[in-house]
Amino acid sequence: NLSFICLPASQDSLAVTVEVQEGEPSVDLPCQISKRLEEIVTVKWSRFDLNPNTVHQRDVADDLQGQNQVFRGRTSMILEALDSGDFSLTLRKPQLLDSGIYICSMTEDQEETALSGVQLHVKAVTVEVQEGEPSVDLPCRISKTLEDIVTVKWSRFDLNPNTVHQRDEADDLQGQNQVFRGRTSMKPEALDSGDFSLTLRKPQLLDSGIYICSMTENQEETALSGVQLHVKDVVYRVEVDSGEESVLLPFKTAACLPGGVRVRWRHNNRKVVYVNDGDLDWYQHWLYKDRTEIKEKSTFGDFSLTLKKPTSRDTGTYSCTVYKDSSDEILTMKQVLLKIKTQCREHTSLLIFKLSLFELSNI
Repeated sequence: NLSFICLPASQDSLAVTVEVQEGEPSVDLPCQISKRLEEIVTVKWSRFDLNPNTVHQRDVADDLQGQNQVFRGRTSMILEALDSGDFSLTLRKPQLLDSGIYICSMTEDQEETALSGVQLHVKAVTVEVQEGEPSVDLPCRISKTLEDIVTVKWSRFDLNPNTVHQRDEADDLQGQNQVFRGRTSMKPEALDSGDFSLTLRKPQLLDSGIYICSMTENQEETALSGVQLHVKDVVYRVEVDSGEESVLLPFKTAACLPGGVRVRWRHNNRKVVYVNDGDLDWYQHWLYKDRTEIKEKSTFGDFSLTLKKPTSRDTGTYSCTVYKDSSDEILTMKQVLLKIKTQCREHTSLLIFKLSLFELSNI
């Protein structure tokens, strides 16, 4: 059997946008009609990107047999909805994955008509931290008591593999993305307390992203919360006098990096200062020939650059990017602002000499 929904010709009626912060108690999705209903109708809220697509259904009473289980226990309409014409839906405990387009439709005389559409945008909790801080906590909690052993997983879906941390009876980190190795932890009593918050140590620039906390219970995975982590860059500032033997541009990372990484230092995002792969003479700008080095057997994660015989033209922003193998996948990066202070001694001597000549010419 095929069913059709008659959509309004005007898209304005489907342009309602509702925003809510994840973690709020509830959010209301509006849908009203002005005409008086003479007969019993069926009102249905749907999300057509889901299967099954039913969010909530009401005729004489709520009919939730075909409801998508993602919304189980979280939806309601006012009791007098069919009498008042107010078909608005209340969605409790909105989550990141609740974002989407919700269609409110009414079936009358076996004809289903879309009344309104709501674009729901659930905003992730935002956590900010300065790069270099000891750690940052990403919150995730549930209120219900867990009867069975569950699996809690933190994920970043822009990464492969996407597992940041996983816990059931104990930590299970076999599938963890190696970028996070040795840097994540959850409280020992997490599964008993319902506090699934994640501690991420030594946050770095590339840790920025959306982290999803999910729970698998009875083989059913449910997203509990999402956290938008923003790691703010710390630009190191280095000052040195011109004429010094060398200057060190520091860059140490706590990330667990694979072997065979490519390292590139650039000056003002243009001139290649240093590369550790291929023919250095081919890539390196002539100004830096025989003037740069990184320790061949440097400490793990130490990509600090030594720049020899710095001059005023070396002043500027230096960026170091570390790539995975021969790919363009960036593993970590850093910027250092270098200022070369010019020596005034020679200019002062020249000025004194010129003044002396001027005085002699006036004798």
